[in-house]
Amino acid sequence: MLSIIDHFGGTDVFRELRTGALVFVAGMNVDADGSPHAYHPDSKEGLDRLSDAGGPGDWYGVVTDAHGVPVVQKQGDPAPGFFVSCTALAKRPELPETNPLRYYNAEEDAYISVPERLKHLLGAKAMVTNLANGLSEPAIVAEIGNDSFIGEGAIILAKRLGINADCRVGGVPGGILYTIFPKH
Repeated sequence: MLSIIDHFGGTDVFRELRTGALVFVAGMNVDADGSPHAYHPDSKEGLDRLSDAGGPGDWYGVVTDAHGVPVVQKQGDPAPGFFVSCTALAKRPELPETNPLRYYNAEEDAYISVPERLKHLLGAKAMVTNLANGLSEPAIVAEIGNDSFIGEGAIILAKRLGINADCRVGGVPGGILYTIFPKH
């Protein structure tokens, strides 16, 4: 049995009463956060538009220094000259915040994003299914978005589900089933 628990931008989120899992069907925007190639000072060079990482005074997709200036990867980092892109959940929390290897990498790690109101789900496991082709993939909740929208996944997740994985023009408007399992 399902019970509606929340609503984000036209999408109802249900709780499965027996298991406690959260379930919803939405589209999928493709997210590059955490990839060393996500954002570049010249927006055309990155996997995603720099504007999708925020802007001066309000950066949220890139790591900033004490003055609010985005940190640029150096020689020896995976993508010198690109900004250090972050995810809300650290994959390797023992590494410094300025290390691009600290974060889940959208090109390698299947993750989803949830709205701010659901941030308590960070680290929860999920199963994501493309209802159009039947492909399913496990994922982790590793990123937080705003409360006006739900339905976003990492580049590798989109690829594995048979979805156009280009952050700028890819994704799908609907037909993706998300099941997020409660953390125990």
